[in-house]
Amino acid sequence: MLANRLKYLRMNLNMSQQEIARQLKMSKQVYNNYELGKREPDYETLKKIAFFFNISIDYLLETTNNPAPQGQLLPKPTMTEIILSDNDLSEESRKDLLKQYELLKLRDDLKKRNEKAAEE
Repeated sequence: MLANRLKYLRMNLNMSQQEIARQLKMSKQVYNNYELGKREPDYETLKKIAFFFNISIDYLLETTNNPAPQGQLLPKPTMTEIILSDNDLSEESRKDLLKQYELLKLRDDLKKRNEKAAEE
């Protein structure tokens, strides 16, 4: 859904709706309605959004999962990106899963440090 993609892309840039709206030269309310799925952008606006995020319109419209414009290949998504884009989970569950993921990474990092210290 376009609304989910827009929110995901904005959050990835760590920007507010106001900041995105300003960059796209539209009101915050209009952009907010796009993210809420209350309004659909016209073709020209889709082009502006795609250009701003450097993604394809097909990605915005969910006809592909490759966000790269013109079929370019992008790097494999990070686990964080995968979790954030999983629309089958509630936002609360996504946040909880991200916290768990970060804790597991910290645990593994600590384990590696301890192993390295033990070798020295």
